[in-house]
Amino acid sequence: MTDTGPLLHLAEIARLPVLASFEPLTMPTEVHNELGRLGAAPLLAASLAVAPTVATVSAAEIAAQVQALAGYRLSAADLAVAALVERCRPCILLTDDLELRRATAAHGQPAVGSVGLLFRAFGDNRLDRDGLESAIDDLLNRSTLYLSRPFRLWVLGEVAKLTA
Repeated sequence: MTDTGPLLHLAEIARLPVLASFEPLTMPTEVHNELGRLGAAPLLAASLAVAPTVATVSAAEIAAQVQALAGYRLSAADLAVAALVERCRPCILLTDDLELRRATAAHGQPAVGSVGLLFRAFGDNRLDRDGLESAIDDLLNRSTLYLSRPFRLWVLGEVAKLTA
């Protein structure tokens, strides 16, 4: 299950193949539409071995998520992703959205973001040391992913530990 963030950010740095262990991906229509508006859809089609499944979420499912996740500031796409997560449990949620991560974590749903996906690719030997260092550098400096300064420092420290 994925939202827009990891697909967009990994596309921006030409690292979509790290998603291979999560294929086939499923996304709500709202995420598919966002990726189209942002110009990332053609990159997905060219980079993934299996085309993502685009799922429709009903108004009732969205309403249930609005109620279940009250108190969290979530977009329509976030709510649709949360609804699909409920539908597919257990599954892994791919998201870079901190508020969505917090909301779903409060309900016991694990999430992985772009940084975690790169770390996993290194751990699975799909990225070598230079590839990980380059991908993290690109993610921090060439993508639209926002990371706070403390988290950036933590990421760089983890890369140093992993590649030592």
